[in-house]
Amino acid sequence: MTALVVSAQKAAEKLGRGCKASQRSRQHSLLDTLVLAWQYAPMLSARENQSSLTRGSSIKGLSVSNEVPISSPKPELSFWRPLLEGMATLLFLLLACGIPSISKAQMDCATITTLYHFSGGVEGGNVNGLILGGDGDIYGTTFGDGVYTALADGSLNPYGGNGTAFRITTNGVLIWSVSFDGTNGANPVAELLQANDGNLYGTTYYGGANGAGTVFRLSLNGVLTSLFSFNFTNGYGPLRLVQGKDGSLYGTTSVGGPRYTYLGGPHHNIPSEMGYGTVFGITTNGLFTNLFFFSSTNGATLKGGLTEGSDGSFYGTTSAGGTNDMGTMFRIYKNGNLTTVYSFTGGDDGGSPNGSLVLGRDGNLCGLTSSSGTNSGFGTVFRFKTNGVLTTLVSFNGTNGACPNSLLQSRDGSVYGTTQFGGVFTNEFGSAPPYEGSIQFSYGTIFEIDCNDVFASVISFNLTNGVAPTGLFQGPDGTFYGSTQDGGTNGLIFVLGSGRFATGGNGTLFRMNTIPYAPAFRGAALSGNVITFTWSTAITGTYQVQYATSCDHSVWHSLGGELLATNNTMTASDLVNSDSQRIYRIVRILSPAQR
Repeated sequence: MTALVVSAQKAAEKLGRGCKASQRSRQHSLLDTLVLAWQYAPMLSARENQSSLTRGSSIKGLSVSNEVPISSPKPELSFWRPLLEGMATLLFLLLACGIPSISKAQMDCATITTLYHFSGGVEGGNVNGLILGGDGDIYGTTFGDGVYTALADGSLNPYGGNGTAFRITTNGVLIWSVSFDGTNGANPVAELLQANDGNLYGTTYYGGANGAGTVFRLSLNGVLTSLFSFNFTNGYGPLRLVQGKDGSLYGTTSVGGPRYTYLGGPHHNIPSEMGYGTVFGITTNGLFTNLFFFSSTNGATLKGGLTEGSDGSFYGTTSAGGTNDMGTMFRIYKNGNLTTVYSFTGGDDGGSPNGSLVLGRDGNLCGLTSSSGTNSGFGTVFRFKTNGVLTTLVSFNGTNGACPNSLLQSRDGSVYGTTQFGGVFTNEFGSAPPYEGSIQFSYGTIFEIDCNDVFASVISFNLTNGVAPTGLFQGPDGTFYGSTQDGGTNGLIFVLGSGRFATGGNGTLFRMNTIPYAPAFRGAALSGNVITFTWSTAITGTYQVQYATSCDHSVWHSLGGELLATNNTMTASDLVNSDSQRIYRIVRILSPAQR
């Protein structure tokens, strides 16, 4: 009698259940293998549990939906066609060959390499987000330190310097830094933007002619030009810039507007009315336009920039105001027409949105709230569809992060992000301190949400490699880079009193290598004498289909050349021939940076 034999082996039997980056990172490929065998055998068997398969049985979550024919006069196509057509999912059991298939929910094998520890000297301290320039170098800003100069009103900056902008290589070599002097700006809080003209543009939260912040241009050689100074009534505390499809720059201010009044000097003043924040546009030559002033009922106090949608409008969030005073999400057109599309309740949907939205490939928006949710109020990640439906993807619980502050969509479709606080925490006293220390003053995390909305906490910071990550970007080779606001070589933990803890240090720049996940077979189809199978991929990943005809897998043959993934799945086909069996495997070819 002839039957189809399918073999499966648990991943844990090959490498163990723990994820050992030191072993896996040395490999040059990741595999998933399928056995398609038409042999003389009494029945279909699964070697994983040494048991026969019957209707309703399953192996590794794949169900048997049909009875299995157990006899046929000879191993011909008429025998195994119904098996392939009726049991496609059963045939593609995950067989680990040398390296197991690791689900993205188990992606806890990222590694952090600190490239630069900021000293708080002339290069600055308390690092904001980073960008990768077109020349391959990293550009960023720091909130504090730099060359110490007096402010425009002659007073000293209480933050210990006005901050800097810097250029550094991906290997951690500082090329230059430029210090803000108060008159041209002070204390930036956002990452830079490289515009179409090749120059860098950014904002400072304070400083300038009026002390309310500035917009500046920065050449790749470090020449800084102030383009515009805010005056409180047109905005105060500008945040991240974005370049629209029309070439102009657009941004938000945290507070300020016509309602703003203040007492005191032009810097670090004492306001009697802060204003609710603004949206503005500015050309690369400094021509400024106020687009919108918030009024509390439609939002107040912004903590992130704008994101341009596919229709040319911009989306953003406010951290307060709205129907429930828990923040809003809004859409605004370039003519200043603004619509509130969602008001947060402070319940399961979260409250006090933080950071900028991310536009997904599917046209939906992802964003963050810094509070509320279902787990003790540590914030959420949400998806918002343009039809007005909001879905909470993650509620943070402190251990897996708290107060998320940045998002990035990677090229494989996953979303990565950072939390300012939370994560695994142990202090020098041997245990987590009380509530304020264990959550508010723990060190922050990096997390991932894959294409199936599966969450994984990837990295917990530990003070020496940084505190309070501020954002990520992905390099052309798939490597992630990021920064932390505090911590590093000069980091320390100290008691403030009353059981409260704080951390020192001036921030870090780091590289994060994730251990790539293996491909996994997803299905099969048979048409005539052609079998076509599908497997999961990471976008931009390189794959090769191989086959063997011997059960000992001693010789593998390539089925075509290497394939570059442009989607989350790929397919390949093969002709049925006279071989008694074929064992197929998908090999992911890793780049040198991924090995």
